[in-house]
Amino acid sequence: MDFNDFKNKLKLSTKQAFTEVYNQNPKEEIYAFALCNNDATIAIHPSSNSSEYLNDISDDDDFFYYKYEPSEWKFEHQGAKKSFEEINQMCKAVADEHDNDEDWFYHFQNQINEKCIEVLEDLKNENFFRDEAGKDIFLNFSVIDDDINREKQSEIISQLNNNEFKDDYFDWMKSWKKKRAL
Repeated sequence: MDFNDFKNKLKLSTKQAFTEVYNQNPKEEIYAFALCNNDATIAIHPSSNSSEYLNDISDDDDFFYYKYEPSEWKFEHQGAKKSFEEINQMCKAVADEHDNDEDWFYHFQNQINEKCIEVLEDLKNENFFRDEAGKDIFLNFSVIDDDINREKQSEIISQLNNNEFKDDYFDWMKSWKKKRAL
């Protein structure tokens, strides 16, 4: 697989997805965007959330979970559907060539995941999200059905956010340890 071609297609699809969700929901304050993949398959998709939805579904006990967990966001799997389907089919075709090689698959998927993070970082550095939304947007990469280790998650958040969201997310991460200790 040509990972430069993959990254270019993913970047265009990501821009399209964010722009679609943002423009189709002008009365909602979009504050977050993520690219997500699935642990067992390659199923890359965008996810976005709005402040209004966050306030509707969360309470004090789970506010930060709903604020920062892409699988709980209002606009999960929305935006640039056809483009993401094409990307996933391209990845599936390559993965099918190595159907019985689990080590190869996980290495391939890790490369895909790294490209997702690179795309988000590139768009952040180009001020794409800020220019589209007129403000900073929380950015994340998530692997559905898998917990990324704490160190890697911290690295991703730092890489993608140099705004108030980063400190807020890290404060939330501190609460994970407290809850697990109980």
